[in-house]
Amino acid sequence: MGFDGDGFQTQALFPKIARKEPTPCEKQRNKEGGLYSTTEEPNCTTALGNYPSLGRAFEQAEAILLSTEPIPERVAKAIPIFEAVDTSELPAPLREDFRVALDAMRKAANDDLSGVAEQYKRLVNTTLDTAQGDRLYFTIWSRFGEPGYHPCLLLCRVNVRNLELLKISRSRPFVETLVKRLGATTYPDDVLTSRMQGIEVKVSAGKRPHVLFADFVAMNKDCGIDPATGGGLLFSSFGDLMLDQMTLVEKAFPNVAEWLDSTSLMNTENIRLLTTAHVQAHDLCGHSVPYNLNDSTRVQANLFLRGPLEEYYADTQAMWTYSSVAPTRAFFNSTLSQTELDAIPVLIAMKRLTFYAMKDGSDHDARCSWMMWGYWRKTGLIRKLKGSGEEFYFDLERMPAVVDQMLSDINFIEHQIGHGVEAYELACQRFSERYGYENPLTHRWEIPDELGNLLFG
Repeated sequence: MGFDGDGFQTQALFPKIARKEPTPCEKQRNKEGGLYSTTEEPNCTTALGNYPSLGRAFEQAEAILLSTEPIPERVAKAIPIFEAVDTSELPAPLREDFRVALDAMRKAANDDLSGVAEQYKRLVNTTLDTAQGDRLYFTIWSRFGEPGYHPCLLLCRVNVRNLELLKISRSRPFVETLVKRLGATTYPDDVLTSRMQGIEVKVSAGKRPHVLFADFVAMNKDCGIDPATGGGLLFSSFGDLMLDQMTLVEKAFPNVAEWLDSTSLMNTENIRLLTTAHVQAHDLCGHSVPYNLNDSTRVQANLFLRGPLEEYYADTQAMWTYSSVAPTRAFFNSTLSQTELDAIPVLIAMKRLTFYAMKDGSDHDARCSWMMWGYWRKTGLIRKLKGSGEEFYFDLERMPAVVDQMLSDINFIEHQIGHGVEAYELACQRFSERYGYENPLTHRWEIPDELGNLLFG
């Protein structure tokens, strides 16, 4: 098959992988909600099925925790419901979590958030040998753009493979390899101790977002925890959101959807792992090397200019980490399969070109996505098939090489911070002008026409 644009010819996609026979639960899910549905399957063990008393408490507390009363009052009314739970049905580790969570609720009812911080410390210090089984967590969270605070109790599980990935990516040899590629000689010590963990929410009593970072958790200012810089705690249904976008991927890039389907990775458990692996890599050095987000020169620069490129830099590092065969990818061979390593950067790209790309131009995540589209179009990573009308082809085989060049280009911008505000802003502006989509008449950023037609047409 030939292509227009740069005239590249590709013999095949990533190696075709035989699809595994789905489990009975997956068959039911596919039948009811489509191939990528995340609907809970009937006849499968429910999250609270082993803890009936706790399950009843979750149901009874739901309406109370979702009410509009002041938080202390909501929490105070929910406490007796959870005090009545038969804790003998809980395994010892969960029983201790329940005790700590209940203590955190009693403190929160008196406007004391130290219990939330204490649970955070317990969870981020989870080790591989203590990661088995369910976990309970009471939290109060707030999120940008959403009014108020939201209390909820969560039944979670710690994904052991995520902890294994953390152990690798936070090791000194790995970080030094990545930092060398970024052209830096030093890095902050908290990079090694950052504990961005994949804590998967199984069920909740009260409102929760798809993704809950510890950055959004309400804690006392004097609790000694700075999750924004010391690593966040991730309660992840992030992968569920990626599954929801797969219909758009099928529509925009059918060859990518075909390859992802062939991997047998497109189910909730696998995608939660892989998208969390992306977040772990995104936050590892993306916002701290060579200059962190609080660098005095950076913060003086125009936020509209630098905001999307800061996300671009972190995402590009994450894609490069899992696609660079020799330097960093090899570290993960004991934990991730070749197919999983191949899939992570593809999933990052698809999330950028679907979910984030549909946001408003005032959102720096949207502008980041549009610049990625521009970069990939100009480099030929994304191009139209000859004679196919409007169908686009995403060249999976060329992606590692393009990502490597992309990291070099965006890394050059980051290093301009060392030359002062003016040099940094100028580098951001030139990159934005080359790959961005600012309407010259209105001076407003708009989604690229081609991408907009794919997503909305």
